[in-house]
Amino acid sequence: MSWRRAATRGTRPVVARQVAVRIPVLCDGGIRRGGGRGYADMLTILRAELEVAMALTGRRDLAGIDEGVIRPSP
Repeated sequence: MSWRRAATRGTRPVVARQVAVRIPVLCDGGIRRGGGRGYADMLTILRAELEVAMALTGRRDLAGIDEGVIRPSP
């Protein structure tokens, strides 16, 4: 087993304990295959999605995100 798989597998229980049962913990090791470029692409996509969500809810900054715009998933 490569150290990369071991790192992912070893981290999952730590994350799961931190969030307890409040949210599902999903793990996709695919980002590692893309290296630094994969991380950069992922962060670009997440930032764009967050900016769209903030614009749609009228939030100008992260401090403006409150419980009024966050809903639990069904």
